[in-house]
Amino acid sequence: MTRLATLHRDRAVAVADSVIFSGTPSQIVNLPAYIKSVVAAIIVLAGYLYATTRWPVPWFAPVIALVLIGLGVVVAYLRTAYTEIVFDTARITCRQGIFNRRVPSLELFRIQDVTSLHRKHLSKAVRCFA
Repeated sequence: MTRLATLHRDRAVAVADSVIFSGTPSQIVNLPAYIKSVVAAIIVLAGYLYATTRWPVPWFAPVIALVLIGLGVVVAYLRTAYTEIVFDTARITCRQGIFNRRVPSLELFRIQDVTSLHRKHLSKAVRCFA
């Protein structure tokens, strides 16, 4: 978005917002979902193998469960892939959504105070390797 800056009394000059950072979150945030889906798939397969020794279980029962687990993994992947964070000189914007796009934006002039929190045990661990 272009802003106007006044350099002299008579004329206004357009000032473009320059992008400082633009990127997407890493897929590593989905690691718990990936691990849970692998564990769930193992449980489904083990349950199917156990059930087939005792009862006649149709072959498509575990396939349906595995497809649903796979869809959960795909949705988690796409949510992260379709998230974009943009920092520019005027605002912070986060675009989210696969089918419905949400674009919340925070203008930087509204931020009055920033507090940075540091984890002491993390800094000790880093210091050990230095």
